[in-house]
Amino acid sequence: VFIFQQITNIHIYDVIIQENYYGVSVEFECSDVYIYDNIITRNYQGFENAPGNYNLEIFNNTISQNDEGLYVYSNDCHVHHNLVVNNTVGIQLYGGKSNVIIAQNHFQDNTIGIQPLITRATIQENNFIGNEKHVDLYKAVTVLLLPFVVYFRQRWLNNFWDDWNSTLPRPIHGEWGLFIIIRYPKLNEIQIASFPYTEYDWYPA
Repeated sequence: VFIFQQITNIHIYDVIIQENYYGVSVEFECSDVYIYDNIITRNYQGFENAPGNYNLEIFNNTISQNDEGLYVYSNDCHVHHNLVVNNTVGIQLYGGKSNVIIAQNHFQDNTIGIQPLITRATIQENNFIGNEKHVDLYKAVTVLLLPFVVYFRQRWLNNFWDDWNSTLPRPIHGEWGLFIIIRYPKLNEIQIASFPYTEYDWYPA
């Protein structure tokens, strides 16, 4: 399903989307996109979108056996009540700066449950069960972006973790990679440093 740019009020529902490169692809500057009650399975990317989309809602889908279940690059995005199972990466987040909510999803038996890249999101009330790695928290920045490192953090609340049997905050360990850009003889990014950092689910379920 390919949704071309600058289209609004799109509903995709009650279909099986399988064995494609992209299951659903939403191009630039689309808005009011609703994807619900679908089975999205055995694709390279079950869903992907270009930057500049607004009011995207993905809910009540079964997302399974994809290389990447959902690749979300959006503001005003709500991903909720999905069953995300047996993917290499369940959800990959990139680029969302405001009002990105990942809530009440069930992540099970994925290689990586959720992979937040350079983004901000509220991630709350999800289940993380039986994934090889629940969260892959790696962020790459250039020297120019370094002052904004604190801005690109997630807000974790009330998630259930099958490896955490405590009401104490659950640490979510990650890594920052610091890169410089070399423009000669060709454009290239070189990592010059990395350092660990930690986010917390302050009130795990």
